Amino acid sequence: MGNTPADAGNSMLRMSQPPYGSPVGPDVWPPAPEPWPPAPKPSRLPTILSIVAIVIGLVVGAIAIAAWFKPAPNAEPHAAKTYSTEDVALSKKAVCDAFETVHNAVIINTRRDGGSNPTTVLAVAANARLALYVGGGYLMDTLIRNPATPADLAAPVRKLAESYRYITIQYLVGKQTADLNDPLREADSATVAIQAACR
Repeated sequence: MGNTPADAGNSMLRMSQPPYGSPVGPDVWPPAPEPWPPAPKPSRLPTILSIVAIVIGLVVGAIAIAAWFKPAPNAEPHAAKTYSTEDVALSKKAVCDAFETVHNAVIINTRRDGGSNPTTVLAVAANARLALYVGGGYLMDTLIRNPATPADLAAPVRKLAESYRYITIQYLVGKQTADLNDPLREADSATVAIQAACR
């Protein structure tokens, strides 16, 4: 017998049910795969950063070249500052007191006897060099803090500080006292001048 329209409708209905249609219950059919995403466009950030770096390098180079060829400004002479009698007296006292302290420290530490013990000898030598170098720095610092120091005192103090530091460096590279006669004499001359100015 042929199918009636009703039978055809029932047949179509059954085709839309499991196993042909969407199942109902725990056995769900897997969803259709999603389409592949479009390939990402290559980033232009590395190229931009490279261009920026090149531009910065060129700017820095141009500034450096311009600074190299730029003439130095002419140094205008400054008028010598005048100090009161009290300022001069206070500066002189501060520098003379610093000199006495350093002078005593140098005498004490350069006249120590280390004996025959190599460790003691090395320690004595280290203290002597420390007294010279630190003493020179202390004199210069005191001189800078006291700009009203008279010239006849400031010049030998500066010379003594330089001599102390030079002698220290020479000792550190292995020079002996016999090799340093000239700078030692300069230090002695500066000491005599300072003592005369501090009277």
